[in-house]
Formats: sequence, structure tokens, C-alpha cells
Amino acid sequence: MTYYCYGSWMDWFKSHSTTTAECDTGYANADTNTSGLIGLWDFLKGTEYKDTALDDGIANDGIKFGNACVSDGKLLLDGNGDYMTIGGNDNAFDLQQGTIEMQFTQKCATGNDTLISRGEVNDYNAEGYFEISVSEDGRVYMYHVDDGKIAYLSTEKCFFNEGDTLNVSYSWDADTGGSFTVQNLTQCSEVTLGHNITGLDMDIGDNDGESWTVGAREVDDTDGCYDQYFQGSIDYVAVFNNANPAGDGYVEGSSGNDLIDTDYIGDPEGDMIDNEDAILANSDLNDDIVLAGAGNDTVKAGEGNDIIYGDSKQGAGEASPVTISIDSASAGMASKIYAYTIDPETGKISNVMLLEDDARDGVGKTYEYNVAQGGVVGVGIVNDQGQFLSSGYGDNVGLNSDGLVHTKGLGQVDDSTVKIGFEDWACLGDKDFNDVTLTIDLGTSGATFDNAHYTTSSSVGSAIVTEGAGDDLLYGEEGDDTIYGEGGNDTIDGGIGDDSIDAGEGTDSVLGGDGNDTIIYGGGNDTIDGGAGNDYIDDGYGVIKDGANLIHGGDGNDTVYSGNSNDTVYGDAGNDELHAEGGNDTIDGGAGADLIFGDDGDDSIKGGADNDTIHGGEGNDSAVGDTGNDTILGEGGNDTLRGEEGNDYVDGGAGNDSVSGGAGDDTVLGGDGDDLVRGGSGNDSMSGGKGNDYIDSGSGDDSVDGGEGHDTIVSYNGADTIYGGAGNDSIDSSWGDANALPDLGYPGLFPADSDTENDRDYVDAGEGNNWVSTGDDRDTIISGSGNDTIDGGIDNDSISSGAGNDFIVGGEGSDTILAGDGNDTVYAGFGPGTDDALNVPDGQDLVENNGRDYVDAGAGDDLVYGSDDADTILGGSGNDTIDGGIDADSILGGSGDDVITLGLKNDAHADYASGGDDRDYFTGVGAGDTVDGGTGGNDYDTLDLTGLGKWQYSNVTTDADGDSSSGSINFLDSLGNVTGTLKFNEIEKIIPCFTPGTVIATPMGERLVEELQAGDRIITRDNGIQRIRWVGTKNVTSLDLQRAPHLRPIMIKAGALGNGLPETDIMVSPNHRMLIANEKTSLYFEEPEVLAAAKHLIGTPGIYEVNVPSTTYIHFMFDRHEVVLSNGCWSESFQPGDYSLKGIGAEQRNEIFELFPELKNQKGLESFEAARRSLKKHEAKLLVH
Repeated sequence: MTYYCYGSWMDWFKSHSTTTAECDTGYANADTNTSGLIGLWDFLKGTEYKDTALDDGIANDGIKFGNACVSDGKLLLDGNGDYMTIGGNDNAFDLQQGTIEMQFTQKCATGNDTLISRGEVNDYNAEGYFEISVSEDGRVYMYHVDDGKIAYLSTEKCFFNEGDTLNVSYSWDADTGGSFTVQNLTQCSEVTLGHNITGLDMDIGDNDGESWTVGAREVDDTDGCYDQYFQGSIDYVAVFNNANPAGDGYVEGSSGNDLIDTDYIGDPEGDMIDNEDAILANSDLNDDIVLAGAGNDTVKAGEGNDIIYGDSKQGAGEASPVTISIDSASAGMASKIYAYTIDPETGKISNVMLLEDDARDGVGKTYEYNVAQGGVVGVGIVNDQGQFLSSGYGDNVGLNSDGLVHTKGLGQVDDSTVKIGFEDWACLGDKDFNDVTLTIDLGTSGATFDNAHYTTSSSVGSAIVTEGAGDDLLYGEEGDDTIYGEGGNDTIDGGIGDDSIDAGEGTDSVLGGDGNDTIIYGGGNDTIDGGAGNDYIDDGYGVIKDGANLIHGGDGNDTVYSGNSNDTVYGDAGNDELHAEGGNDTIDGGAGADLIFGDDGDDSIKGGADNDTIHGGEGNDSAVGDTGNDTILGEGGNDTLRGEEGNDYVDGGAGNDSVSGGAGDDTVLGGDGDDLVRGGSGNDSMSGGKGNDYIDSGSGDDSVDGGEGHDTIVSYNGADTIYGGAGNDSIDSSWGDANALPDLGYPGLFPADSDTENDRDYVDAGEGNNWVSTGDDRDTIISGSGNDTIDGGIDNDSISSGAGNDFIVGGEGSDTILAGDGNDTVYAGFGPGTDDALNVPDGQDLVENNGRDYVDAGAGDDLVYGSDDADTILGGSGNDTIDGGIDADSILGGSGDDVITLGLKNDAHADYASGGDDRDYFTGVGAGDTVDGGTGGNDYDTLDLTGLGKWQYSNVTTDADGDSSSGSINFLDSLGNVTGTLKFNEIEKIIPCFTPGTVIATPMGERLVEELQAGDRIITRDNGIQRIRWVGTKNVTSLDLQRAPHLRPIMIKAGALGNGLPETDIMVSPNHRMLIANEKTSLYFEEPEVLAAAKHLIGTPGIYEVNVPSTTYIHFMFDRHEVVLSNGCWSESFQPGDYSLKGIGAEQRNEIFELFPELKNQKGLESFEAARRSLKKHEAKLLVH
């Protein structure tokens, strides 16, 4: 039996009484209906209840000593001399049998403290002695001494703590022994102890009026000495003149087949149903506790909030006939009459037999109905409106789940004959039971008639429990029980067996207990626990009467339907089937392979341990598989799904879902909508489906399909396979590669990768404008058509971008890049803005094979950078710009006007470049290189020797077409020795110089013009050594030169100005003025020296315009216009003027104005006079011829 903690009968008694908050001076005797009570000290103020209730009224009220007082219905004792005595002058308390009961709370424990005593402890051998006490270690104990016999009973240590409220009862019988019961009402614990010492009674002391002492013990009556004072409060003290006072609070059945109702009088202690004899704390008088006992019992607890325990049923024998007669039926009663059997093996209603479709037609008829020996037979009535008003109550009852209604009969039994009646269904209120009456003759069947709703039983046995309205506690205990809570907030415990429980309406608490139980609930906020066994739990009351329920399936393979409110369901252990139905439910499948349906509503679902299957259903659901290989289907709504541990299958379905696989080799599908998909650890398979998805594959060797839409896909370490699908996708498989190492280590920088295969990704980005980055190891990337951005990361990658204007970075490693159609930009090595510590020329490079890239730029105007090591680059068709980078590269420009840069000027390794068809431009050449301009198409190839110093032609031949030449160029040192040779073929034009590289004379020798800074000292022709005030640089791009060809630089070959000047070739801006001093200047201009713009000197042998892809002009300015030495000839410094100031940028112009604020106006400009006369164009032409 489950123990529930209640207080004593006094808890109810005091809850219906008044108290005072101040110390009372006295209290009156009690007057109660409790049988056997002869003394009660309840410390209540007033006259309704007296303090002492003796039959003869002689016993005295208590007398308080010390500071003892009464407050709020309690005797308060301070443990320091406080106590109360109860004296008398007769033998009313000298009982042979009786019970003393008290309730108390100890405030402070100091040694052994006495609650109540009788007699003097020093005289216990001669006169007897009794006490109930508590000890400092938390024990409650009892001494009972008489005629040399001693009984001692004690709880264990720590049974209570200070502040706990305890109820103590000691019953004695001189003929049989004693019983000691201690209840800790605070901790809800109880212990009952007993002894079989006979001869112990309460005839104690040296006179008939021996006192009771409360709160202390009397040591010796000669000197009035007391000790063991108790500190705390006493709620009451009661004395009964029997060992079982006022019943025990339980209505107990016999071992036979009992009908326990308001007329039942078989309880050994006299307890009865609805007899106003309940003793539960905080209970009404008709709140009964029923123990049905053995046999096939029927319990009708009646009014009040009752607790009912059923018991077992005997097995059934052979089938025997039962006769049923319809005695009468009123004229207005058109009702169907049924008979049925409760099968003791299956526990179900079976053999339902329709006796009459209309009871009025069966009056006077007798029907024979077979029932198994010892079985249960019942009858039911259904009116023509599907309603029934049960006899004597007038309650409107609907059809039960078996399609019948069940009666509450008259309870008239006579010689195996039961006569029952049904009240008028029209509810006339007559309650005469005469509208329809039946007689049931049980004959020799040994059956039990039951007119209550009964749906289950078992071979072990059963009890039939029915309850009306009220907050009931119903217990089936052993057997296959049928329990109906009906109305009220009920607590039901099916106990052991395959029980059928219908909780009825109200906020119920149901425990199925052991066995395969069927539990129907609803009509309130119910708490259901199926307990052990394969249980079926269902909300049987529909949407209208549904509440927010808490359901535990318990151990076993359970089936649960939670109804349409916001329910909480725990499947617990076992392979459960859980249906959330409507509402926003919380479901935990628990251990076992569960099948869970979220159905409608925004549900929160956890599968628990083992391999679960979860259907989210409609609504925005949250589902977690937990451990095991789970299947999670989000279905409709914006769901959040997590597989967690195990090899899970997760499908978000329709809606914008968040799905993740967690640990294990998972399959994760986003479905339709903009989904968040996470694979977690393990080798996962993922698909985003339709929509703009975000997919995080996590660690492991994963397979990812982005599906339709603009997807973002990221993955960590692992050899992943990724398909972007249709749409503009962003794919990054380099997450977690921050500390990744190339397959080839580099001495002094990093070691080699210890695992060269663990992050080899395969990426097919599909159609669309995609962004792809793969990171570590040898990856394969295919992007399809679209304007793609691709970064292969480290190691030897294979990249194919397809059609579109793509941006591709091969990264570290020897990559293979197929750019496809479109105007592509390809960095075979690291991308722009990246510090490439591995870009070291061979010979110095410690690893010469970590960047040997193969690039096929394909059709389109492509831009290709080869970077480190010996690269092979194919420009394909289109106007390509190709930079091979350092080391010995092989470059094939293909058709189109290509610009090819072979590498460093002084690259020690020979490059090979072929321009192919059309007008190609070769730059960045050096000794050892071979340049082939080609002859196809609109062919006019240019070889740019800018910045290569002194050189000379060697073995130059003119080709058969007459417009190109082939041969060699020897590079010379300062002494004219050959330092290297460049071979060229089919070149139409050679550009020998570039503007940066001009040297300026300084007091410290010649310096490159690009190295000069403001403040540097320069040698001038007119004013000696002067400091530079301002230096400016203007970069002229190829686009600038296409828009303004007149900005192309002018080449002045060595000696072109006469007298061997300049000493070396010099290239200047078109408007840069050179100093001319010869006989023509004096003849034509009467000036020994003049300044002429370089562009006006074109036509002079060795002076011409240069067609370069781009150039840089460098200006420097003094406090006045000066003439300086450049490459050995004299030319001007920068002279500000309207034209020259407009030719520089605004920032540089503002810088000049800050240095020379007077130049902001025309007057200031005019004051900055030229160092020499400056010739106009027509004047300069006189010097050319």
C-alpha cells in the first residue's frame, strides 16, 4: 500500500475551531463525538470545547507552572521549569487498556526531554511509571513500567529534527501488550512499534488520583522535584479508554464479495462510508479511506473526497444461466435494455446482449443470459436520446465508451436475486425507481451482479470502483481493476494488474501502476503516469473539455494521445508511440525506440535514448533525437531539429527550418524553404533542398548538396563532397584550416602536413555566380557557368571555372586551373594583398616544386598571374594579360592582343613566351628568356626592354614578311661585356627604355630619379647645389594612354642631342624641356642656350614617341626653375604653370600650394620665371632639320 502522510484527527478538529494569539489563563473541557475519549486537553479558548471530558466530570483542568502558557491553541513550554499537571481524585485514568495520543513540536533539544509522564520515576519499581520522551539525537521513546515489568519502545536516531511536528500514539492492553506509533508530519514518515508484555496498565502511583505531567517528569513526590523539561509546543493531549479509539479511519471489507456503500457495517472498527467519521488532516468528515480487501468487491464511496483501495477477484468457473426479468416500464420510457459479461481473463466487456429494443415491450418477459462461474454480470439502459439519469441521483450521464450506460441500483439482494430500477429519464424527480425495474436471478452461477461501469479485469482478480463528484483518491491495488473517477479532481492509483481507468472530468492525477493499463482522461489539467507495462493513454473527452496535461507513459511500450491543449508528455522507458495531437506540446520519448507524432501546434520533442522516429507535423516544432539512430521529420512549419548522437536521418520538410545531425554519420535534409542545415561531427550527407540555405557540414568526410537557391555552404576538416546546385552559392570548405600545413613543408617556416589526404574536398558549385574556397589538401573544384570567385587554398588543387568572368586564386601548391570562357582573373599562387613568403626565385628557393601551376585561361580577355616556380600558362583566345612571375615559366598567349610579362628583369631562370596570333606586348624580359611574337592574325608584336640597361642586337634578321625581326639581344655591363642573351622571334617593335631609371647628378654622384625625396641636394647649372622642395609622381595607365595618346613618353636615344648627349637613353614626358646649346640656337634665337619640349624634337634622329602599356612620370621642384643633369644631359626641373599644374593630381597641387602659396594666383605663377627661353613648337622645328 502506498503511504500518504496526514495528520491526526485533531488537525481537522482544530481547523474548525477558533484560537487566540495571546497567552490564555485557562481552557475548558472538550466535548466531542469521538468514541472512547475520556480526556482531552486541546488548549483552545472558549466554552464550545472543554479541556477535560470525563464521564463523571471529576477530572481537573491542567495547572501550569513556571512560564508555561497557552497561545494559538498550543501549550508553550520554555524548557526551563515549565510544565503542566493534571490531577484527579478517582481512578478514571487507571485503565487496563487505553490509548494516549499527543501532537508536539520541539523547539530545542537538550538531552532527554519528557513530553508526558505519570508517576514518580524514583518509585517506578514499587508504584509503576510511564513516560513518552524525546532525545537529543532525534529519537522518540516510551517507558511503561508496572509490577516489575518494563516495556521500552524507541524510534531510530534522527527520526525527527528540531522544528518538525510529530504525532505520537501509545495503546496498551494488559492482556495483549502495546503498540507505539510515531508520525513525523513534517517529513511524512511513520513508524509503528509494539510489545507483547502483558500485565502493563495505567494503574500507576500511590493513590487513585495520580497526576499526568505534561512537559516534564516527576522525580519524587516527597519534595515535588521535576526534571527533563521539554522546550517547544504541545498541540493537544488525548486519553481514550480503549486500545483502538474511534475506529482506525479505514473502511475495511471482508474476504468475501462485498458491496461497500453507505449501508456497509462490516468494518471491524466500526468505520462506515459517509458516517462523518473521517480522521484525515484538513479533510471533511465524509472523506473516507476504503480498503476493499479480498473478494469481488464493489465500492461506492459516496460523498466526499475519498481514497479507495480495491483488491483481488477469484477465478471464473463454468458458464451458468442468469435470468433477467423486466418487471415494469412506464409508458413514457422508450429504452433499450442490455446485458453483458465482464470477462475475467481479458478484463473487457463482452457478450453484450440486447434484451429489448424497447423496455415497454419486455414487461413480464424473462431472459436467460449465460455467465461464467464466479464472473460478473451487468445490465445497462440507453434511452432514445442516448442519455441516462442514474437512479436516486438525477445526474445526466452520457454514453460510455462501450456504447452503454450503467445504472446505480437499489441494492436489494434476496436469495441470489437482485432487484434494480432506473429513474425516469425525463427527470421528473420522483426517484421512485418504478419507471423501469428489473429482477436478476443469479441462480447457481456464483456470479456477482454489478450495475457500475466496468471495462477491465484479470485472472488474478479485480475490484470495481465508482465515484461520483468530489475530489477522490481511488486505489485498485492488485488485480485487473476498473476505476471511474467521474467528476471532481481525483487521485487514482491502479496498482498491480491490467487496469482500466477512466479519470472523468476534473483535474485528475492518475497512476496506472504495474500492468498493461488503459487510461482515459480529460476535462481538466490532468497528471497521468502509466507506470510499468504496455499502457494505452488517451484523452477521451475531446477538444471542448481538454486541458493542459502532464503525462508519463512509464516503463513499457506505451501508446499516448495527449489531446489538444499544451501538454507535457514523457514516454519514459520502452518503445512508445506518442501522439501530441493539438496544442503546443512538450514530448520526451525517453529510453526505447519511440514513434512520436507532434501533430498540430508548435511542439518541443525529445526522442531520448535508442532509435526513435519523430514526426513534427504542422507548426513550428523543435525536436531532438538524443542518443540512437533517429529519424526526425519536421514536415510543416519552421522547425528546429537536432539528431544529436547516433547515425540520424533529419528532414526539415516545408518551411524555414534549422536542422542538424549532431554526432554520427547523419543524413540531414533542409527541404523546401530557407533552411539552416548542420551536419555536426561524423561522415554526414546533407541537402539544402529548395530555398536560400545555410549549410554547415561540420567535421568528417561529408557529402553536401545545396540544391536550388542561393546557398551558403561551409565545412570543416574532412574530405568533403559538395554540390552547390542551381543559384549563386557561397562554398567554404576551409573552416578549421587556420593551422593547416601544406603537403610540402618549407625549412625554417613550417613542417610538412602529416596527413595529406584528410581534407581533400570535391566541390561542384554548379551554375550561378558562386564563391568557393577549399583550404587544405588536394581539392577538386568545378564551378560551372557564372561569374565565380574561387580560392583553392593550399596544396595541388584542380580548378575548373567554366563560362563566366571568374576570379580564381590557386594558392599554395602546384595547381591545375581551367578558367573557361569569359574575362577571367587568375592568380595561380596567392591572391592580391597576401604576403607570399614562398615567392622565392629558384636557386634561392629551398622548395622549388611547391608552386608549379598549370593555367588555361580559356576564351576571353583574361588576367593571369603565375607567381612562384615554373608555371605553364595558356592565355587562350582573347586579349589576355599574363604575368608568369618568377622562375622558368612557359607562357602561350594564344590568339588576341596579349600583354605578357615574363617575370623579374634579373630572373636567373629562362622563361619562354609565345604571343600567338595578333598584337602582343612582351615585358619583364631578361637574360635567358625566349620570346616568340608569332605571325598569325593582326600581327604587330612589341618587345619592351624597359630598365634593362645597356644592350646590343645580335644576329638580327628580318623575316620574309618584312615587318618583323628575329634574333638576340645581348645585355652588357658597364665595360661592354655580354652578361646574358635574350632570344626573340617575329617581333615587330622593340622598346629599349622606360622613364623610371633616369639618373640625376647630385653632389654624392648620380641617383635614380625614383629615389629622390624632398630635401635631397641636386647639382644645378645656374645656382650650384640646391635642395629639392617637392617631388611628385604621376602614374599613367594603359587606359589613360588609350584615351590620351599624346601622353605617351618620348624616347631620346644616347647622343641624339649632339655632343654625345645624353650619355645613355632617356625617356621623358612629352612636355619635358631639354636644354639645347649649339650653333643653331645662336643663329636662330640669338641665345646660346634654349629649352625645347621633347615632343617638339621628334624628327631628330634618335628622338621618337614610345607606345608603352603604361608609364610613370616623376617631377621635382626647387625654389626657382632650375636646369639639372639627367643621364648626362641638361634638362629642366618642374616649373609650375597653368598647364603643368593641371597635369598633376589635386593632392599634389595642394601640396605645392602649401609650399608656395603665391602660386595660387596668376601673378605668383608669372613670377616663377623660366631658367631659359622656352621655344614654341614652330621654333623648335628649326632645330630639328
